[in-house]
Amino acid sequence: MPAPTENRPAKACLARELEHRWEQALLGQRQLQEQHDRFGRQQPATLTETDRCVIEALSQDIPRLWHGAQTSSVDRQSIVRQLIERVVVTVSSDTQHVELAIQWAGGFTSRHDLVRPVARYEQLDYYPQLLARMREMRDQKQTAAQIAEQLNREGFRPPKRRATFNHQMVRTLLSRQARMGRRPRSMEMHTLSPHEWWWTDLARHLKLPQPTLYSWMRRGWVHARRSPEVGGRWIIWADDDELDRLDRLRNCPRSWHNRPQAAELTKPKPRSELS
Repeated sequence: MPAPTENRPAKACLARELEHRWEQALLGQRQLQEQHDRFGRQQPATLTETDRCVIEALSQDIPRLWHGAQTSSVDRQSIVRQLIERVVVTVSSDTQHVELAIQWAGGFTSRHDLVRPVARYEQLDYYPQLLARMREMRDQKQTAAQIAEQLNREGFRPPKRRATFNHQMVRTLLSRQARMGRRPRSMEMHTLSPHEWWWTDLARHLKLPQPTLYSWMRRGWVHARRSPEVGGRWIIWADDDELDRLDRLRNCPRSWHNRPQAAELTKPKPRSELS
């Protein structure tokens, strides 16, 4: 006997409700499965017994593990974090020497002496010996190229991350020493007035290349005169204000001469104010 007609809508509504709940259950299951898959991908791979044996063998030889072809930079960082607790670096004064103290896991501390790159020759602790050796070879009539080659053989190293000397570096050093050597007799006998400088001394005081200061003299940008003896040397007047002006002139950018304020920088104090 067929079901009453009035029960068919209720059964259809029930069927739709069951279908909706089934779909919701399937959606929830799929979301849980995706979350589980993402979690699994984020976890480290499970080691096999063979992998474990290989790692244990490599742990007995850290250098081999460190340099292994399969060891990535991330792996090396992990190794360092496991082995080293602290690193202390101490720079020895203003020289090229550095003391490195490594505190290893377990309490052992190892100390190492390193050499760091420096910017100036004066920071090299063997700078006096280097100059003496260069002068010795120069007095033996050796060329700059021969001196550079010999310095490299004897283990001298220049600053600024340079590995070896070359002939131009030797010439520059020897030329610098010649400029800083004994003064000519005319400079020792002549007495300067207040605020007067030998032009080489002023260039050194301003940390200015001598050719630059000489160019300023030729252009009339400084108060310069010659000492009275034949072939006299240049003497420059510069008090504190003048030194400040010259220092600002030295620090101007290369395009300074195209700027309005350049006139003030290059205009020396009137002669009437020099008394």
